[in-house]
Amino acid sequence: MNQIKWLSLRYQFLTLVCCIFISLCFILTCEKNSSPEQVAFKKVYDEKKWGGGSGIGSWPENAGPYLTLLQEYLNDPKYQTIVDLGCGDWRLMETMIIPEEKNYLGYDLVPSLIEQNTKKYSKKNVKFIMIKQLSDIRNVSADLLIVKDVLHHWPIAHINYFLKEILPNYRYALITNDYNLFALNQDINFAEFRPINLQKEPFVPVIGLQVLFDYPSHGIIKRVYLYKNPAD
Repeated sequence: MNQIKWLSLRYQFLTLVCCIFISLCFILTCEKNSSPEQVAFKKVYDEKKWGGGSGIGSWPENAGPYLTLLQEYLNDPKYQTIVDLGCGDWRLMETMIIPEEKNYLGYDLVPSLIEQNTKKYSKKNVKFIMIKQLSDIRNVSADLLIVKDVLHHWPIAHINYFLKEILPNYRYALITNDYNLFALNQDINFAEFRPINLQKEPFVPVIGLQVLFDYPSHGIIKRVYLYKNPAD
């Protein structure tokens, strides 16, 4: 009887060890197949480093002027296709009205965000897609690109890749990031932060990029840029 009990316990122990091993293998395989940027941003959300979700900059009460502008652009008939790069937890966008005749695609690196947004917000003209790296959308184009509170979390080389290789695929773009007069445009790692000025070195010059306005948000300044594709 004791031998049977011992064999049962041994079986349970070995089963537990196997489950743990399989789980670790799965996690390591996922990380191996992930890009450095995906790993960095996934860690931010998994560990709630921004206080849970996409941070206080994504709270509607901290983005009043921006939301007013964005709704005007969503209502404008010349923007029929919309891409939202770094769509995050969609806390801001859920306050917006996207006309049914328009198509919206939200892209993000974090699998849990795409899964959550798809369950809560997906409909016929609103879809969410996970990417592993920025270059995954190098062949995507649309009438309007939205990039809200994304670039100031990227290294300089990544921002310049976006400005040279991704931005020209769009007719128009609304780009918003943290800004101050003394922004030094330091280099950082993925998912870190500093205010930036896109119109100063070391960022590549962009024809068609202009400042729309600055607005205060939870004690800092946000700058909103409009990009008009010169080839349009």
